[in-house]
Amino acid sequence: MHSDATLLLSRFRGTYTGAILGQMWASHAASLPKTALWLLECHLDFRESSATNPFGNFRGIEEVSKILVEKGELSLDGNKNISIPWLEEETAQLDADIWMGLLPITLFFHENNSRLAVNLQQATTSWQFSSEATEAALGVGYTIALALRETLDPATLLPQTLQFLNAIEGDSLPLQFPSTLQTLLDRPASLESVKGGSPSGSQSLPRPTAQICSRAVALALYCFLGTPQDFRTCVMRSLQVDYHPELVATIVGAIAGAYNGYAGIPLSWRVALNLEGESTSDRLATQLWAAWSGRYDPTGSLDMLEEIAAVTAPGVLRPRALEVD
Repeated sequence: MHSDATLLLSRFRGTYTGAILGQMWASHAASLPKTALWLLECHLDFRESSATNPFGNFRGIEEVSKILVEKGELSLDGNKNISIPWLEEETAQLDADIWMGLLPITLFFHENNSRLAVNLQQATTSWQFSSEATEAALGVGYTIALALRETLDPATLLPQTLQFLNAIEGDSLPLQFPSTLQTLLDRPASLESVKGGSPSGSQSLPRPTAQICSRAVALALYCFLGTPQDFRTCVMRSLQVDYHPELVATIVGAIAGAYNGYAGIPLSWRVALNLEGESTSDRLATQLWAAWSGRYDPTGSLDMLEEIAAVTAPGVLRPRALEVD
């Protein structure tokens, strides 16, 4: 298989696996004091949770992946399997399971900013996200897309994200989390002060209800940008955040997994998730990657799909979409 294709597959798998590990870590760590997280790592075993319900209660990530693999485009209308029974709007929009449903869309349309934005907005509209939650979802999707395209530069991520969001809807979006996070990154701010624990509160993130999704995404990006090349440290830092930890850790895991690839996730963590080697997340990520690559039948076994070859003269291979915004 072509080396570039192999690396992209690793990033697809890393995104799914990283998100699942982040969510499971946060769920298991909820009952432990933050100082005892190392005890959990010493006895890490997520296999039971992974086997019974690897993607949480909402099956969006599986259903959306299936739609994209089978149809090559996003079609959510009338699909009862991915309808969300909204109970409390704020709680639903901060549900890590629901946010995982956006990952297949991000992966499948990562190479073109316009298509990425249109399809993410289709999902957030269908799932009744607020404008603030939509902005946050677009920011996360764009960050993962940059990682998949190997153009994510931590030093310029936030200005790029602002430019991306402004290009979509201009001043109609609140654009809260990029500017807030940039302010924090420009100052020496500890994780405690970012969480809002400093006495003065001068460096803490905003707390108003209208900004809850922006706050969660800003915390996730802050944890990632501190040590982008160290998946383990990114996730462990996110577990110190006492603010919707499952969502924050899920976002951190997805971004760090996309940036570092599947091989960049600690082996012991991958084994703790699935001892047998092949998991549901591996299968979904590989099939989605195969469909994105244009394979006629992207639903075969993992071994068959990974044998896709792409060997041509230099400069002949091009992305599916010829223009990357």
